[in-house]
Amino acid sequence: TFSSGVYTDTSIPMILNVAKKANAINHIISGNNNLFNLAKKSNLGTYFLSAQSEDSFSYIKNYLHPRLIDNYQNATTLGFSGNTLDHNILDYLKKSEVLQSKKKKFIILNMSGSHEPYMKKVPSTFQPFGTDSYIDQYDNTIAYTDLYLQKLYQELKESKKKYILIY
Repeated sequence: TFSSGVYTDTSIPMILNVAKKANAINHIISGNNNLFNLAKKSNLGTYFLSAQSEDSFSYIKNYLHPRLIDNYQNATTLGFSGNTLDHNILDYLKKSEVLQSKKKKFIILNMSGSHEPYMKKVPSTFQPFGTDSYIDQYDNTIAYTDLYLQKLYQELKESKKKYILIY
């Protein structure tokens, strides 16, 4: 898949509701093609874990169709004030029942990734490219995302269960 919008407020509802064209509000509201709905119909547990805060998702949450999500967590519900670093969501995933459960599941990890302000998207100690320019700061977020995905992949591999990881 690819983003069908340049802003999170547009792209996440479009992707999660398999919307194929602009102005798909009726399609999105129906929830008929919502990925969580399709997962539920396949008898999968549904999870949405986000590094973004409740405020960041205030315009998006209803388009996710939260009634279809068994475990909805964001930075706020996990006790952070504001958005949090992506690795905190991975830490929650490792400690929670999400990966321990034997039930097949559909999990979405919503990362902050490479959004502005870049300096707040990586730990202050993680600056492999320095901080002199905006490009350096952006490149730090790319390297941090690579590290995050590597740790996630390693965690899934060590669990000895079958997973499909889509980034």
